[in-house]
Amino acid sequence: MLVVEVLSPSTAAYDRGEKFDAYRLLPTLQEYLLVDPAARRCDLYRRGADGLWVLHPGAPEQGVHFASVGLKLDGTRLWDEVPPVTAEAGAAR
Repeated sequence: MLVVEVLSPSTAAYDRGEKFDAYRLLPTLQEYLLVDPAARRCDLYRRGADGLWVLHPGAPEQGVHFASVGLKLDGTRLWDEVPPVTAEAGAAR
């Protein structure tokens, strides 16, 4: 029903592209969440009743609502244990 991917600089393009293409073939998948810890934002793709996937982009540090499993996480809870990426840490990637 739900797949959550935490993006890294080395896998982000694959997770957004080829991997998502494969996941869309799963008939029971309803939501696909991409978590970008560096930007502190989430992009949620949700399958509509018509079978089409719709992007529900999240603002930085915003929470997320998983309709597939009836769960809402506010931004404070979602990002509580994720340290902010500093300019030095981002450059080291």
